[in-house]
Amino acid sequence: MTRRKKWILIAVGAVVGLLVLGFFTPYERKHYTCLQCRLGKKAETFWGMPRATYSANECSRWYAQAHPDHEHDWRKSSCTGRRNGSVQCYTCDGGDVRSGR
Repeated sequence: MTRRKKWILIAVGAVVGLLVLGFFTPYERKHYTCLQCRLGKKAETFWGMPRATYSANECSRWYAQAHPDHEHDWRKSSCTGRRNGSVQCYTCDGGDVRSGR
């Protein structure tokens, strides 16, 4: 086997390995809305590592200017999505997260 073919096989194996790893990555997604300012929050978890992204709107920008130090009052605003391999599920029970900024 030539050196070039070895590197191609290694590259293909690495890509396939990353795809398989991504397929089995535990993932969870929840959406929240602050009841006071209407700021949106998407909380995601990959391999147990949390990440939050926020989506501002006209109301939340105005409220942040008028009340810059308010504590967010987060409430779930949609279903929770979970994925682990080929298993996907959505739960639409109640619940909330109370935390500051």
